[in-house]
Amino acid sequence: MSRETTLGAGCTAPTYHDDLRLVQDEIDKCMKCGNCMAVCPVYSVDKDEMAVTRSKIAVAEAVMKGDLSMDDPEVSDMIFNCLVCKSCMTNCPTKVSYDKIALGFRAALVRKNGLPWLKKMIFTSLKNPKFFDVAMKAGASLQGIAFKGDRKLKAISPRSPFAMVGGSFGFDGAGRCPS
Repeated sequence: MSRETTLGAGCTAPTYHDDLRLVQDEIDKCMKCGNCMAVCPVYSVDKDEMAVTRSKIAVAEAVMKGDLSMDDPEVSDMIFNCLVCKSCMTNCPTKVSYDKIALGFRAALVRKNGLPWLKKMIFTSLKNPKFFDVAMKAGASLQGIAFKGDRKLKAISPRSPFAMVGGSFGFDGAGRCPS
């Protein structure tokens, strides 16, 4: 099989989506200064060092060296716990392109493990705009079945069965969607 066949018609060279080794230069640029922490929206919510770009780059470096496995669920969770908003890149003195690192690792994880069923279903529906439009209209008209408004809390609260599964749908311990 030719390289063009494996990469797709018209593509002649791999990108960081195809080959993780291509992000090594970006990983090497990081001097672990922590300037990314000041602007990271995920860190501002989580207040956890593992949410900061420098920690994610350290994990990516450990995976590249073979010290950590991509099969580790914590590695996957950490790499996907990023909005790829590029705020960290604007504050980085060495101009690390973290988006390339994150997207390259995400592509490698999907190649290795596949997409979760929900994401697969969503992305499949995006390929069919008519189906997606119908699904969005149905979801909008049926949202009152799953959620109820709470004016006092200025939030939405789940109705059963969501209240029983709570955290797996992003709700706090009281069954409310955090603001």
